Amino acid sequence: MSSVYGRILFVHHSVGRYLIRDGALRQRLAAIAAGGSPLLELWDHDYNKRGLTDGSGRSLGRAFPLPDDSTDPPALLKLFASEDSAARLAREQVLDFDLVAMKSCYPNSGIGSDAELARNQDIYRRLLESLAALPRNQFLLLTSPPLVPLRSRRAEGRRARRLAIWLSEEAELPPNVFVFDLFDRLAAPDGPRADRLRRRYRRRLPIDAHPNIRAGEEVAPALVESFVRSVALARKRLIDAGG
Repeated sequence: MSSVYGRILFVHHSVGRYLIRDGALRQRLAAIAAGGSPLLELWDHDYNKRGLTDGSGRSLGRAFPLPDDSTDPPALLKLFASEDSAARLAREQVLDFDLVAMKSCYPNSGIGSDAELARNQDIYRRLLESLAALPRNQFLLLTSPPLVPLRSRRAEGRRARRLAIWLSEEAELPPNVFVFDLFDRLAAPDGPRADRLRRRYRRRLPIDAHPNIRAGEEVAPALVESFVRSVALARKRLIDAGG
């Protein structure tokens, strides 16, 4: 087996857990290595109770822990901007990875007003400023997945898409931050259920907003490609800088 080229940390909650399992993300990265490309290890951090899982998929029985046990934007901002001792300790451990991928879960797509949308954008701006101050680290932000129609009004879905478009296409991203638009890949583009989870990606229970196995399988190739590209560009930037 080739030597480890880079370690990825995927910070997530339940939707990320299903993406890893149903999309076989670790196996896909291993297959890339088997084809002669450098090996990327995918580690992940779930809820603090579940904690950290290593590159082989083995639970390590410990957490960082993440501030507020949350992956929503305010908690991510606290992770990278707070001088609280617990946040600093978690941050030091997170920054030990070559690429940190972060995804807020689907409740973050229930944006109830334009004012709330503006607040979310402001939090993301401050998060991007904090990440820009860490140029030796690479980050990949995933937009939040959409809700199902029974858990999201149409206006809420429109605002969630607006946030995803803003983050992936309009926000001023520092050189060490990339965005993977998970929302766009999972949400219906038009029709009466526009901006909510596509029918083919829904589970049988109509109020369950977790994407199904098909969603994980179809999203996985592009997500793995983003992992590989992000780590490669990060290493190139460090080499060009003489790091």
